[in-house]
Amino acid sequence: MMTVTDKNGRVVQQGETVTDFRGDQWTFQYATRAALPGKSGKVVVQANGATREFYDRIFGLSVTGEPSETPVDSTHRTHGLDGA
Repeated sequence: MMTVTDKNGRVVQQGETVTDFRGDQWTFQYATRAALPGKSGKVVVQANGATREFYDRIFGLSVTGEPSETPVDSTHRTHGLDGA
């Protein structure tokens, strides 16, 4: 399971507001990749009807852990594995 924390070490939950480096506010949805040596973590956020994936550092976040077999929420789907 992946864990997302803010710069103070507090765990960020789905639905919480996160602020990017420009000061724009987004709603955190889920993490798609934990940080690895040479690779930043990635998170999915929403704002103004748009869903976007960004590197975790854009929001001062850190993603750690291993991805789970089950998506974190129902909006995350795995494409291409079932031929659909």
